Amino acid sequence: MSKNIHETVKAATVAIALVHPDKAAERNRPFTIIGSGFCVHSKGVVITCEHVFKAFIDQKAYKKLLRKKEITPISYQYIK
Repeated sequence: MSKNIHETVKAATVAIALVHPDKAAERNRPFTIIGSGFCVHSKGVVITCEHVFKAFIDQKAYKKLLRKKEITPISYQYIK
């Protein structure tokens, strides 16, 4: 792998974290890193694994939001 490709991939790698604002004072860092992903578009599109995505989704609440017409569903695609 050339150094240029390595640097490009490294720069696109992001940590995906769960923020704990109510526990900020009692912790060294007010977040927990759940996983990582890769930014693939300048508008903030990130690709990550299913287990990372699912950590942020409450299935019942998500389905309830989808019933509202003004909400656009989160889209994702499984790649096998």
